[in-house]
Amino acid sequence: MFKRILKYSNKYFDLFNLTKDITDKRARPQISAAFVSSSILCMLFSNLGSLNKFSIAKAILVAGNFPSAVTIARSSDGIDLEILRQVLKKTYLKAKRSKMFAGFNIKIYRYN
Repeated sequence: MFKRILKYSNKYFDLFNLTKDITDKRARPQISAAFVSSSILCMLFSNLGSLNKFSIAKAILVAGNFPSAVTIARSSDGIDLEILRQVLKKTYLKAKRSKMFAGFNIKIYRYN
């Protein structure tokens, strides 16, 4: 099921190609911020609540190398938020156009 979610998200939203532009503030990273953000996506899709659970379960999820919890935390601290906002906006607008959900309708209530 996990592989189907990854395949669908990449096919429909093109998420893993959108995340390749994500950068962070580390001077000379050995592991790119795009790879770290893809790892965070895998953690979210597998519904793991913490980096520690992800580091324990990463061997079970998908074969391959994932960055450690410390690397993910350090890179996440310095991620360029403007690029991340653009990725989230593209994903949100595509889902809204496809009527996956109705979108956010904010009602402002005034209390007297």
